Amino acid sequence: MTAMADRGFLHPQQQAVPRRPDLSEIADLTERSRVLGYQFDLLRTGVTRMQSLNVGHAQTAWTRRRRDPIAAHVLALLFAQPNPDFVAPPPERQLSGSDWRTVSGDEWTGAWQVRVATRIWTAGPENADLGQLLFRLEQHVNDNRQVDGWTLREQLTDSMDPGLHADAVWVGLAVSSLNTRTGSFAQVCDTARDGAYVPGVIRLVVNVVPETYRPHLALVVGDRRGLDEYGTKTVHSTHGLSGNGFNSPFPYGRATADQLSGDPWHEVALRRMLGLDTALRSAYHFARPAGRPAYGTVWREAAHAAGWRPS
Repeated sequence: MTAMADRGFLHPQQQAVPRRPDLSEIADLTERSRVLGYQFDLLRTGVTRMQSLNVGHAQTAWTRRRRDPIAAHVLALLFAQPNPDFVAPPPERQLSGSDWRTVSGDEWTGAWQVRVATRIWTAGPENADLGQLLFRLEQHVNDNRQVDGWTLREQLTDSMDPGLHADAVWVGLAVSSLNTRTGSFAQVCDTARDGAYVPGVIRLVVNVVPETYRPHLALVVGDRRGLDEYGTKTVHSTHGLSGNGFNSPFPYGRATADQLSGDPWHEVALRRMLGLDTALRSAYHFARPAGRPAYGTVWREAAHAAGWRPS
């Protein structure tokens, strides 16, 4: 009987009854689940939007390669806004008798959507190097951080997604690039049949728990191959895109920040993106949809309930 008990083969009357948490524990677990749901939303919808942006970038660059060509890099500022159709799950559930659980982060997905404001440059030697391009943007932000009326979206981007509302919250930045490990966009143009054969890369820096003083940044990189390589997509992220790996809308691999930034192909771009992100967060005169989350928003309430504090 002891051996069977060690293996978990207990008589039904001997099975341990899970302890039902008290109300304070329920509230804490629910807030933590909600914050995880925000993280999953931001990364999943952010990566999906950037993948579609990268495809559009490739098609446009290919179409305009001989007439009014555009640069191989596009900057995107990421904004999160509530999904009006989202229905929040109940804070607790009684499945049967003594079996109790709280909702998971996966059940909070769908509460937020990511929209982007973008900046496209014309092709030229001054816009060919991504690292230098991002460094100049960082210097521009540092030079204007105290200018009254300076706003992130209006100064750094020239177009935005339809439906980007004024109450959206800035959560990070991303870059779409057509220069990949296998060659530059100019080299691909010599052999590609059309825009569908042009590969691309996306890189994202996302504040998954938007705290003003100490952002909790996630790094994501993605590689998209052309039609000649079956359009294969590879995504690596420092943070999870779902609580259960099977619930992710697309396959991805986990990697540490050191692994991603230590890759020579991504190192310069990610370092300069982090520098630009830091410069933006230190600027004073933000205006929505280009600003920091205000005190009292659900972002701060959930983050504080989950134990994150400014340092």
